[in-house]
Amino acid sequence: MRVKIVIIVLCVILTVSFVFAQDSSDVRMVSRMYDYWHATNGVDVQGDYAYVASGLSGLQVVDISNRDEPEVVGAWNTRLSPGIVAVSGDIACVALWDISSIGVAAILDISNPTQPEVVGAIDSIGLNEMEGSVDAMWIEGNALFVTSSYRVYIFDLADPTEPRQMSYLGEMEDCYSVQGDYLYTSTRGNGFREYFMVIFDISDLANPVETGRCDIEGHPYVIDVHGDYVYASSH
Repeated sequence: MRVKIVIIVLCVILTVSFVFAQDSSDVRMVSRMYDYWHATNGVDVQGDYAYVASGLSGLQVVDISNRDEPEVVGAWNTRLSPGIVAVSGDIACVALWDISSIGVAAILDISNPTQPEVVGAIDSIGLNEMEGSVDAMWIEGNALFVTSSYRVYIFDLADPTEPRQMSYLGEMEDCYSVQGDYLYTSTRGNGFREYFMVIFDISDLANPVETGRCDIEGHPYVIDVHGDYVYASSH
């Protein structure tokens, strides 16, 4: 695989300068929802709906078809402290900070956004060596990617009522990006401040295969992929 990799190392000063250099003359806030819930821990948007993981206020569904007047139209009322939400099609996956009764994540049917309904869950037993809480999650097709404690876990969501772990990648850092059949992440080397960009072929989700790596100067925080280029920020 031939991939052109561009590593962009940004210090805080340059980052701030870049942000303020943008043309912001046409940027304005059109509306906001303020002081509605216990917290706003995570948001994902699909179509005319925003799904908000709101801590002790559960999962809130907001109709944003009218951007000037967003309106709460549904909710999954739980006190299990949703912290992260990922939405795709008729499925929402919600990471829970209080895992005592359901597990580390709940899977909801959102075919009717006004009435989200729990149909499945991912518990700590099914995560093998998983430790700690969920750091990030996203959905690609029928696959759910969950990151926790420097590992990436991949689940099959073909049957949302019975999610099945297919594989996991160990000793990874906390930044990831997926494009097509490839997952881009980073890992720590043996030397001081030694890090690598690592590329995995995930065309077979049950058997991810490393296809390449390169040095990164400093600790990477964000990786993103556009076309033939990978962009990474580090310090």
